[in-house]
Amino acid sequence: MATRETYDRVIDDLAADIVGKHTHWNVDGAKETAWFICRELERFRGKLIDRYIAVNNEIKSDYMNDVEGLLDRHKVAAAFMIAFLEIIEFPPEIENNHKAVNGKLSLYVGLSLMATMIRGGLKKLERKKESGEPFCGAEYQGYKDIVEFLERHDGDFVLPNVICDEPAYRHTWALELHYAREKGLLFALSIANELFCIETYNRQLAKVEIAGKRCQRDGTALPQ
Repeated sequence: MATRETYDRVIDDLAADIVGKHTHWNVDGAKETAWFICRELERFRGKLIDRYIAVNNEIKSDYMNDVEGLLDRHKVAAAFMIAFLEIIEFPPEIENNHKAVNGKLSLYVGLSLMATMIRGGLKKLERKKESGEPFCGAEYQGYKDIVEFLERHDGDFVLPNVICDEPAYRHTWALELHYAREKGLLFALSIANELFCIETYNRQLAKVEIAGKRCQRDGTALPQ
């Protein structure tokens, strides 16, 4: 289990990210919503961390053979998402302007955390490489590719296109989380699986981008 300082840093980084990016949300009242979220993060910091730790322990005790082991990043992000969904309450004026705002916030939290942990995974492998320790070259290249892909997309994951124009994938996912919270049906493993699928989708997109650049360089066509 990580230290309290690590959890504090997660919340501090999230607040800074919200303040820095809210101008790109393209919704009415974005500034007010961003500052409200930051105030609530500070007000409920202890409860958020305590609930995350509780969900983390529940996942280990219910689904892992080694209860002292570490959760993978998808389950860690899912546990934080559940903590935010359960603890942060939005006033009616914000709920009315932003449908399923609690679901959208939890998605922001989960995807941001997952991106941070992926970058941390690359740094860990880079340290091994620099120190001469053994490491898996394919794993290193996979991390490098996805981190560079995220950087090309403003540090965010690309979500799949939907068959119809509305609503977008992110909004539909936020609605799912919103109503699951209302009905008491939040399930960490389901959320973790969705996060895993999003990471896998982005890793595949990264491979396609790299292959496309290689074909462009070599004057060949992508295989169908």
